[in-house]
Amino acid sequence: MALTVKDSGSPQQTASSQQTITVSSLPNLSASFSYSPSSPQAGQQVTFTASASGGTLPYTFSWSFGDGSNGSGSSVTHTYPLTGTYTPTLTVVDSTAQTATSSMSIIISPASTADFQITASSPAVVNVGQSSMSTLTITPLACSPITPSYVMGSGTVALSCTGSSNGILSVEVLAASGSLAHTITVSFSFADFAIGASHVTITEIVHATGTSTVTISALSGFSSIVSLAVASSDSTVAARLNASTIVGSGTAILLVSGTSVGTFIVTVTGSSGPLQHSLIITVSVQPNHAPTLTLPGPRSTTVGSAIVFVVNATDPDGEAVTLAAASLPSGATFDPATGMFYWLTSSNNVGHYNVTFTATDNGSPSLEVTGFVLMNVQASSTTPPTQQPDQGGCTLCNVLPLAQTSFWILLVGGAVGFLLTIVVMYARARNRLDQKRWMRRFNEE
Repeated sequence: MALTVKDSGSPQQTASSQQTITVSSLPNLSASFSYSPSSPQAGQQVTFTASASGGTLPYTFSWSFGDGSNGSGSSVTHTYPLTGTYTPTLTVVDSTAQTATSSMSIIISPASTADFQITASSPAVVNVGQSSMSTLTITPLACSPITPSYVMGSGTVALSCTGSSNGILSVEVLAASGSLAHTITVSFSFADFAIGASHVTITEIVHATGTSTVTISALSGFSSIVSLAVASSDSTVAARLNASTIVGSGTAILLVSGTSVGTFIVTVTGSSGPLQHSLIITVSVQPNHAPTLTLPGPRSTTVGSAIVFVVNATDPDGEAVTLAAASLPSGATFDPATGMFYWLTSSNNVGHYNVTFTATDNGSPSLEVTGFVLMNVQASSTTPPTQQPDQGGCTLCNVLPLAQTSFWILLVGGAVGFLLTIVVMYARARNRLDQKRWMRRFNEE
């Protein structure tokens, strides 16, 4: 790249500088993801974490979990209610619409059945004919020891189990007395809830409001009340939910608004007794950008012709744009809804004009951009002949004295009629020519 600078002196002095710029292409966009736990079970919440490289920031993440469910965001959770092999797919799109995908198979195994341990105490040594007793202790791995560990004759014992995850926990209890043995299966049902969001990454314009739908999903028959709370990592980001509690399952809308540019964290927490689950929302607050206004170049025409063009405006942030025009010439119209400018010029419009157009977005604060279109209306190249004062006489006064007979009168009358016919034909031809010129200019514009 070379830069040349010239001054306005005499003689003129010139200085130049040259730099070599190397432009390298961005690496291709790639995507991958991981999940945990590594061996998920039916009814267990699985966390998927996406990663991407290459391309152009920012990235947009979307998920297909392989069971008909979908999600979005760089980190999402999903629960597979049934066992089987699923193929979740991650799709990443960068800001230039470049796309990358990643898929892998995940095996969902059945929910585990609780195991237990059984121990026996050594019986005392007794003489032949006497009875001895051994105490059997059954300890479920997810349960507290059975208390008491034995009964004499008849009685009751207590079995207490605590579930580490939602689902059915089955415990088989064996009771033995000498050669007699009986078993019974006790099933414990543990309910839980999961929390998720339609967008775990919210990108918004400063002072605008972004939203995400927070979903509470009931697991294994959960029907309790979930209390929702939201917290922001920065005071410049306001976050609130349109509902504070959800019974069983349901949704709430998270509304987020930032007053400063940056990346922030909003945490949504659901609580129900000892159960508590949290969700992290990343909020990216972007600056507001002014709209772009597209205007035609200068316009020049003659009296009687029309000037027609369309004003276009777009906003890089996707905000609504309002068009306006100022200093419109007499007879000109502008439609802000369509951006159409129309002006059929007349003899009163000869001169130079500078029309102002403005595009304003609906941001807070709103931004606008202004442009101008120069217009020049010229007089027609053919002007009607100027009629001189007749000073009390007439055009044919010098001719009529020569017409001594009716022959001359008829001859002069025929000549006048012929001239009038020529004038009418010329006027019609001129009108058609002006129409064709106007249509050609309109098509070119």
